[in-house]
Amino acid sequence: MTHLFETVDAIIIAQEQSGEADKTLWMLSAEHGLIAARARGLRHLKSKLRYALQEFSRAKVSLVRGREIWRVATATPQVSYSSATLAAREAMSRLASLLRRMVGEEADAKLFADMLESFNALAAASSLKEAAVIERLATFRLLHRLGYVQAKGALGELLSNNFDDALILSNPLADPILATINGAIAESQL
Repeated sequence: MTHLFETVDAIIIAQEQSGEADKTLWMLSAEHGLIAARARGLRHLKSKLRYALQEFSRAKVSLVRGREIWRVATATPQVSYSSATLAAREAMSRLASLLRRMVGEEADAKLFADMLESFNALAAASSLKEAAVIERLATFRLLHRLGYVQAKGALGELLSNNFDDALILSNPLADPILATINGAIAESQL
């Protein structure tokens, strides 16, 4: 007996070719954390799922748990971040790489909400500088959610405010944020 698990919002953060026409998708969801799921025939031109499951997009995905890996049953596109600037897409790629290294298959609604806000902000970013500020704040908040950063004082305010307010507060704190991020990544040994 199989069970369908619906992930209301999943952010497709990476794709890898698997076989001739399949792809393995890495998705971040609030209900299941970071999931690796196989999508059969996704590379075929006739595939109905190919537009819903593009890298750096958000989709409603139904998954079936297999013995070793999740399998994609259906998908409905929600938002595509492909129209973002090159700098924003590069920032998304670096965030996705960090997520794949540090996040496991464990529910974390707050982490998902932070990453969703980060991807939305990056999609709206119009300059390299703006994308860099968003990426710095998103990385800082990600590392805090995972327990690698303990922020106090002014840095702690970046965590308690909503994302837009935290962006404004983060500009004068760029150097301490970067030092904290670099220290946390070095200490994690990942």
